[in-house]
Amino acid sequence: MRKHFVIWTKDNCGFCIRAKQLVTQKGHSYEEKKVAPTEHTMNELLDIVPAARTFPQILLYGELVGGYTDLVEYFKENE
Repeated sequence: MRKHFVIWTKDNCGFCIRAKQLVTQKGHSYEEKKVAPTEHTMNELLDIVPAARTFPQILLYGELVGGYTDLVEYFKENE
């Protein structure tokens, strides 16, 4: 079953790129929400993930998965 992730990213973020690649490689879809002046604000992210201090921040069906290393662990445990 395909899952849909939401990945909060920022420019020049290697872990953000790797997270998007991993989700795609595993056959799932994602929506990217980039924190940038013309897209989303940091406050929007903090409303959803108050403890966010790093990028990416990854959610699955509204539940926080975590960052890139948490995503890797998620796939190890759930696929």
